[in-house]
Amino acid sequence: MEKIDKNEIKGKSDVLLTVAVIAAIIGIVVFSGCIGEPQEKQNLTQTEKKTKTFTDDFNRTVEIQKNPERIVAISSTDVEILFSINASEKLVGRPNYLLYPPEALKIDDIGGMYPMNLEKIIAKNPDLILITWIFKEEYIKKVSELESYNLTVVGFNYPNTMKDIINHIKIIGEVVGKENEAKDLTKNITFRISKITKITNKLNESQKPKVYIEWINAGSKGSTAGRTSRGNNIILMAGGKNIFGDVEKSSFEANTEEIVNKNPDIIIITADLDKFNPDELKEVIKSRPGWKNIDAIKNDRICVIESQITWANPRLIQGLEEFAKCIHPELFENEK
Repeated sequence: MEKIDKNEIKGKSDVLLTVAVIAAIIGIVVFSGCIGEPQEKQNLTQTEKKTKTFTDDFNRTVEIQKNPERIVAISSTDVEILFSINASEKLVGRPNYLLYPPEALKIDDIGGMYPMNLEKIIAKNPDLILITWIFKEEYIKKVSELESYNLTVVGFNYPNTMKDIINHIKIIGEVVGKENEAKDLTKNITFRISKITKITNKLNESQKPKVYIEWINAGSKGSTAGRTSRGNNIILMAGGKNIFGDVEKSSFEANTEEIVNKNPDIIIITADLDKFNPDELKEVIKSRPGWKNIDAIKNDRICVIESQITWANPRLIQGLEEFAKCIHPELFENEK
């Protein structure tokens, strides 16, 4: 039998042990490298997934949560949009003047824009505050005031046209993580608009009646719509001509004599129909001094429409449909 050399075995063992140790060290270094760097990248990726940046109408770049869960909306317009895109569960605060939808009245009232109740807003611990308002110096100050409390605020200019409200819905969907729902809603609105405009766009000027619109909020006299208003936009889309469409204002109280002189073919009154009776409003219009000779009154072409569906919200499309039926009943009376 061949004699085994113990020294040779020991030498080979030492070599193997040394190789094993070196391999282990290399493995640890490699493993640490594989774990350490990707872990850092992974944490960064997770952080990136939690937030996103958004540029609002102030041209401010705001970092917001990708899917905010505690939203305070200071405009009723945004509340209605959030309900319409299935994001109502995210709402923790709504304005005190809200009327629609009724379910929104169950959400905590955080006050209005003027005065703004900072204590109530802060108490809701919101991760996002939406403000949609007409740009004024006071509005800008309100946004800055909220930001001074380290609150995340996104500000929007109040939408005035149908195109504006469609775009606003899309943006709100993007901000709150409901892009698909907003897309579906705007697709439906766009389809309903096209059903009307594909008819009214074919009308010539002689086929477009003169329209006087008046919003009555209190008492028996209200404001009308100038060129820059939603009311004017809706009248044009519905196939009419606003008798004050040449006035570079959004809303104002028109001179009674001037209304009579312009002799509208149709009068549209918008009002809160929970407060006003439509038939009584019509009688108020008919009894105004000097108005009996207006063609709209002589021909009984007075329409009373719920004012809420003429505001800047998803129901504005319903307002357009009502206007179209009033201005051109011969074209749209059978539309549903």
